[in-house]
Amino acid sequence: MRGLSETVTAYAQSVNATWLFFCMPYFASYAMHYMKLSGSEMVWFHNKVTHDQREEYMKWSSEHYYDRFAKTNMFVYGDLTRMPNRSTYIGDINWKNNDTHLFEPYAEQEFYYATVDVVPPPFSFV
Repeated sequence: MRGLSETVTAYAQSVNATWLFFCMPYFASYAMHYMKLSGSEMVWFHNKVTHDQREEYMKWSSEHYYDRFAKTNMFVYGDLTRMPNRSTYIGDINWKNNDTHLFEPYAEQEFYYATVDVVPPPFSFV
């Protein structure tokens, strides 16, 4: 796990990425290699998002991660049959309901965990 973590960190530093707001190319390839070496069945990558970053991160991730999941599906499965419709996709983080309330038990928190990558991708986004 340390090697995979160091690879992500080294990439972010090499492109002078602002943490949270970057996508690591070929993450699925690195994750599949790690899974083979470790005997793991799945790798989840999460970002820790502070409350003051939440809205900006939700907007950014909803703009970027559909394409990211599509690339991962193509890499792992070779097709896009498991992908949701683009118009219904939202980033995976605690989400506001009608811009007024958060789904319980996710009332305002100091930080949240946002799913960035899941390898292999889930069979369904429902």
